[in-house]
Amino acid sequence: MLMKDNFKKRKISKVRVCDTCRKRKLKCDIEERLENAESSCTRCERSYIDCTFDEAPVRGARYKEMYKDLNSKHEELLGLLSRLHPGIDVGKLQQLNIIDEGAQSEIVPEPSSDDMEASASEAYIRSKDAHGHDPRVLGSASVFKLKSVEKIREMAVGYTSNFNIHQRSQYWSSLSWKTEDDNFDPPQDLIDNLVEIYFNNTGLHRPLLHKKTFKEGKMFDKDFRRCLWLVCAIGSRLSDDPRVLDPSELGPNGKALSFHSAGWPFFLKYASIAKTIPALSPSLADLQQSALAAVFLHSNPYHSSSWTIAAQGVVLSKDIGAHFHRSSGDVVKDELRRRAFWNLYQIDSEMSTFLGRDSTIAEHLIKIPRPAALPDEDEQDIVAFNAFLDLIVIARHALDSLYDDRSISLAPSDPMKAHQLILNVAELNNKLDNWVMNIPDFLKWSDDNNDSKIFTQRSTLMSLYLMVQTLVHRPFINATGHLRSLSLTSSAICVNAALSMAHVVDLFKEIDPRTDTIVTYAFISCVSALVCKWTGKMKGTVIFDDLEKAVEMLHNYIKSRESRYYVAGRLSDIITWLRDDNNGLDITIEKLFNSDIENMLTTTIPSAQFLNTLPSLTSLDDNYPFDY
Repeated sequence: MLMKDNFKKRKISKVRVCDTCRKRKLKCDIEERLENAESSCTRCERSYIDCTFDEAPVRGARYKEMYKDLNSKHEELLGLLSRLHPGIDVGKLQQLNIIDEGAQSEIVPEPSSDDMEASASEAYIRSKDAHGHDPRVLGSASVFKLKSVEKIREMAVGYTSNFNIHQRSQYWSSLSWKTEDDNFDPPQDLIDNLVEIYFNNTGLHRPLLHKKTFKEGKMFDKDFRRCLWLVCAIGSRLSDDPRVLDPSELGPNGKALSFHSAGWPFFLKYASIAKTIPALSPSLADLQQSALAAVFLHSNPYHSSSWTIAAQGVVLSKDIGAHFHRSSGDVVKDELRRRAFWNLYQIDSEMSTFLGRDSTIAEHLIKIPRPAALPDEDEQDIVAFNAFLDLIVIARHALDSLYDDRSISLAPSDPMKAHQLILNVAELNNKLDNWVMNIPDFLKWSDDNNDSKIFTQRSTLMSLYLMVQTLVHRPFINATGHLRSLSLTSSAICVNAALSMAHVVDLFKEIDPRTDTIVTYAFISCVSALVCKWTGKMKGTVIFDDLEKAVEMLHNYIKSRESRYYVAGRLSDIITWLRDDNNGLDITIEKLFNSDIENMLTTTIPSAQFLNTLPSLTSLDDNYPFDY
């Protein structure tokens, strides 16, 4: 009886609760706060919202208001559908949506927003996977995740765009390239030309091989032949010779129809003699081949497999201790081993940053010095590569210190977590500032592009710098609560980074159009600029014409690389899809459904869901006809 009395008292006791806590069914401490002369409960104060006590409506009146509001929105939606499809009887369509009551007999809990997003992403990828392979899983910080970007775009422009209408078949259909070597026998003059192209281009910007040592290699050495075919494959990317193409891209007259498959015959030749299982004790050649294969695959439809092979190479290098100092007494061999490791580390770290994954090796485990120039090499090329590595390290620090879903979602209401994130951002900003101040003068940005080699190095470094800057600040574009102080600064930095990137690509496009060095960085900046544009539109702020011009310039640059860089075609289609605002209806999702835009942005951008898996860059068949 006593328990019943206590329960009854608790049930009818009237504790004062503010409107916000009442709606969210949370405990409110307003009475304790009022006793201490405070005018707001703790929850409202932390969320920077007014703590109000409007009288709750009578239950009957409340449900009547809800019914009227729902009916009004229903009529408005029917009106919109009638305007979109004037020749269709919308009333009849409603009958098609009736669900069998028996199928709904069991009550299913409402999924969380994260579950819904994951399910939608998985459904989309599986619907695109014509070959039945398991979809790749992208991490929360991946720059190739576009679902939340599309959601923000939908909120800003008022409707969803159909991506399928923007997909060009030459970039999204199955490939007809050969899957195995059919005794492709390249002539010596072609081999010599491709080797020169490699060392005069890729070899200058990515010190991996030593030209003099490489040219002393003998064809009877299988390891040398493996490296040679990969070098030729990479050199083919910058060649205009149709002999480097898969036969499917050659016309009846032998002329090239496209250069997307450039180097593929050489890669198949390498694959035909590649080691099926790595040696018990991996050799220097194994590391070099992993790096070369990853570089080549980065430029073709098997783009994401570049990370898989580079990560495998890092594991092999750890197996022989290439990540800590070990001298063999051979200066050249020791230097080449260090270069192989740092190249693999760079590819692995950069690709894992793009894909939102952890690096294969932690930085604190690396005990070897950076690459150094050998006596017959240009030291400036090594300096440029080391400056590039410095930025990659900062990018990894950004992912490790900022892209924690739990911390970043709690920080707006948790002053301690917010303070730590603000300190992390400040530390990363200092690292970027120090990088700019400490790079040699010949690598500092200048519009002078008379020396194409140096200008390519400058453009690559500046583009990566701007990408890392965007990576640091993009989670806080619409920060709220205790992170609100970052919002204005982060938005301005992301906008400025996009404008600067547009200036870089506008000058860089005049360099060899076969070069695809900064396409991915341009794509990231372009999407960042679009998000800044949409969030500004939803907040009612002025959108500068310069930002729209920057988007146009970045998009045009990506288009200019489509003829050589297969992935550029896909990236270009994605940008076209995101930019599609040919709607013609002056009505928004906010008006239709009274959505909480502020909450939408708070739960998408700061939680690192900046980009999502729509569409996947690897929806084609990524299985190889051979093993490594």
